Amino acid sequence: MSSLLNNSGHWQQRARETRRLADSVDDQEAKQTLLKIAEEYERLARRAASRDGRDDRDDRDERDRNGHTA
Repeated sequence: MSSLLNNSGHWQQRARETRRLADSVDDQEAKQTLLKIAEEYERLARRAASRDGRDDRDDRDERDRNGHTA
């Protein structure tokens, strides 16, 4: 389990998947809930990256290019 906690790529992927799901949902309350969950996945990714000593700016830049903000 600790390996997943320290794997920023895992949490970034979960955030991307959750945002894609949110994009497909018509219910605004469900959409907002999914977007909040995606933000929490991003927070976990940043924490994992900081524990790993990685700089996650490249991943943020990619999200920005895809129209999603952190």
